Amino acid sequence: MTESQIYQVNPDLRVSRNSDRVVIEAAANTYSLSDDALWPFISEVMSTNEELTAPNSSDDLTESDIDRLQSAFEILAESEILVSSERTRWPDTIVSLANRSGGLVTFEDIAERLKTASVTIVDRSGSSVVEHLKSLLKLYPIAEPQVVAELPTDALADLMLVVASDEHDPILDAANSMALDSEIRVWAPVTPARGGRFRVGPWFYPNQSACYKCLRLRAGSTIREPVLADIERNGQSAPSRQDRFDSQPAMTSMMVSILADAMLTHLALDGAQGQAPVGGFVDVTYGLEGFEMSNHRVLRVPRCPECSPTSGTGYPQIWYHEE
Repeated sequence: MTESQIYQVNPDLRVSRNSDRVVIEAAANTYSLSDDALWPFISEVMSTNEELTAPNSSDDLTESDIDRLQSAFEILAESEILVSSERTRWPDTIVSLANRSGGLVTFEDIAERLKTASVTIVDRSGSSVVEHLKSLLKLYPIAEPQVVAELPTDALADLMLVVASDEHDPILDAANSMALDSEIRVWAPVTPARGGRFRVGPWFYPNQSACYKCLRLRAGSTIREPVLADIERNGQSAPSRQDRFDSQPAMTSMMVSILADAMLTHLALDGAQGQAPVGGFVDVTYGLEGFEMSNHRVLRVPRCPECSPTSGTGYPQIWYHEE
């Protein structure tokens, strides 16, 4: 007996009909079918949450019926209404991530990367943002993060988050120095919303991208007031016993959602289709005019004393070709 092909409905699409034309708007492509005879079959397929099996000779169908159904399944697969699976139905979250990769990362690779991911969260004060993040990540088939109260001295992780009270919290400078001498693949600071703004990232790849000191040097270079510029480059903030993530719950919720999504792309997609750029971050500002979200990227600073191999030499490079 020939093993039947298993399919499931793609969660990231819209299928509409107008007269005799069916239009499928998938994650990255749009398809138009002129054969509206397929519409009843498409409607039936779209209405199910179960896995679908293409018929074969073992079914109680005529050869003509089998040929027509197999042809219909192939058309729906080619137009991305259906996605095929080898043995069992994939979680919709896995399918959605594969769609975002443009098909460059397989379901199997995404599932394996999330299942085996080593994620460390450094949280000294038991912040509510960590529980919020862990609760959201439970909706995905990802390994449970390890939460630690102190910065590890010799960390080995696929991804590390460091919860801080603000951008000048000394723990972030310490985390940066530690990460540059560790086996951490990527890390990011997590700081609360402040002054009508919050940031997710940057995502630092030690010795491959800019580091946290690079970020501070570049931030200071944009400020004309010398005192403020020096604070931005080298200032250390006073410790806080407050959980500042609790002061703006709605903004924190939005930030955690963006953070969780970014974690998944860095772990599962590994740069496919421009996802998860090294040194990338999302900046969100909000006020009376509404919300504005923008993507940025911090580049390495040739004079950075922490990560630059050209710092202190007579021949600084103004860019790094690997970025």
